[in-house]
Amino acid sequence: MGLDFIRKAKPEIRKGWSMGREELSCPGLFTKEPDSDRGRTVLFVQEPGQVVAVGHTFVLSVDGDKLLARDGIPVVASALRAPADLLGAIRAASNSAVGRVTAVHPESRVVDVEIE
Repeated sequence: MGLDFIRKAKPEIRKGWSMGREELSCPGLFTKEPDSDRGRTVLFVQEPGQVVAVGHTFVLSVDGDKLLARDGIPVVASALRAPADLLGAIRAASNSAVGRVTAVHPESRVVDVEIE
């Protein structure tokens, strides 16, 4: 009974192993490119007297080593310590990008802005 079973099941066992080998050959845990559609989030500090709400969009521009969020002409918020690679990417994109507010922290006047 044992030998007959092995001979009958031999093709199915090989087929199952073959499928498992294909799954293991595909990289999935440590990929170099993220699979997320989310952009990069930066912390901004609101300017005095400005009100910001979740979902609001801004035009982001670089001024020196600061990243500014503008609603038309006035500056609404600024990021004083934005990453250098991000500043370089925005400068290369004609010094403008679009940012969307994802969270507002009213006590500290800090705003999370996702760069799209």
